[in-house]
Amino acid sequence: MEKYDVTLGTLWRDMLESRPDLGLYVRVDFKKQLTPADLSQRVAISCRWTAVGIKPSAPGVRKQSLGEDDDDGMWLLSPPPKTPLFRGPWLTDVAMCTIYMDAKKIYIIPQSYKMYGIRGTPSIVVEDPRILSKAWVIHYYSAVNYHFGGLLLQFVTGTQGPGYSPAKKYQTQAGNPARGPTAEEFRDFVMATWAIWKERAAAAGITHQPIFSWDNPRIHGTVGDNTWRALGITKDNHTLLPPYSPDMHFVIETSHAIICTALRKDINAARLPAKVRRSTRLARQARAEEEEASGGRGTAGAGRSTASAGAGAGPVAMGRGAAAGPGLASASLGPTMGAAGQAGPSTSAPHAPASTQPSGLSPDSFQYYTERLQMHFREKLTPKWAQGAVKHLYGTVLPAIIRGGGHYPSKKGR
Repeated sequence: MEKYDVTLGTLWRDMLESRPDLGLYVRVDFKKQLTPADLSQRVAISCRWTAVGIKPSAPGVRKQSLGEDDDDGMWLLSPPPKTPLFRGPWLTDVAMCTIYMDAKKIYIIPQSYKMYGIRGTPSIVVEDPRILSKAWVIHYYSAVNYHFGGLLLQFVTGTQGPGYSPAKKYQTQAGNPARGPTAEEFRDFVMATWAIWKERAAAAGITHQPIFSWDNPRIHGTVGDNTWRALGITKDNHTLLPPYSPDMHFVIETSHAIICTALRKDINAARLPAKVRRSTRLARQARAEEEEASGGRGTAGAGRSTASAGAGAGPVAMGRGAAAGPGLASASLGPTMGAAGQAGPSTSAPHAPASTQPSGLSPDSFQYYTERLQMHFREKLTPKWAQGAVKHLYGTVLPAIIRGGGHYPSKKGR
């Protein structure tokens, strides 16, 4: 990278320009190199969040100094996690009434697996031409809160699948049909979320006004401009999340991981043949046993090459056919086209009892997957989950950012 004076972001954008379909089958996660100004802003806003989100007089709460004396600035530290005091009421209404919002995109493609075969045996590669077809995709906005868990999940522009028709079609500023969510669409989502909040807060006897939190002002608009001010949202009722700070949006980012992992299991169950799922389970179990026997050092070595694929974490590749090394064949499976279905925004009552697959729907139709995602949103993002996530943000993530001088926390700090 240094030799050619190129950043990871520039390299990835150049790759996408050359091969746009890489965005479907390859996921690259990289973190921006934070500037001193970025680091300073992250520390300052983290300190401010603790000052307004933690009760200074609550048992177990401690005042901390940024430097050697109090003049360097103060922040509040929660009671120690995993203690009775941590389970107590030390969060303020500001923390409990914050609504975290974000966008997410998930492709309806089964996660690929790697399988090992004995050298010289017939190929175990599963050729699947469905990888070449256009993938179905769910693009959504979601909002979660300490009191209520999941508030609203709404499908937005960019969602594509058989039978799907958006409730409203949006246009770009140039007047062309939008291909992705627009600023107008996001504003409509914020207003819809606020309406749900008002209704549910009134029923619960909550009088504190909501605080809003979202990122990416380039897309959503800068808080404080006339457009947002006219809608009642200013810098006084927004968290002012700093740029390049997904860790500070821990609550909503974790919610994505929970419901998308659950949907990924639905996709694999519907689209991977049973014998492939069974073989994969056995292969993973055998490899885990080998790693345990070798002291956790892993088993990749002579006679093996590793290749993984799918929509999971880390840089992964997905393709048709085999990525074979000596003694190895790797099978990748792609999307299939099922029965048509139609889905749209849903505001169903949250946290309904666990249910089976949507009645009368094919387990491989687009509507099936959209309804399953809504179901996971209602059933998994409970108030209990949200309360634990918000306390983790204030009790673990923010202190790690402050103590680290604004740098991204380690896994332990997240």
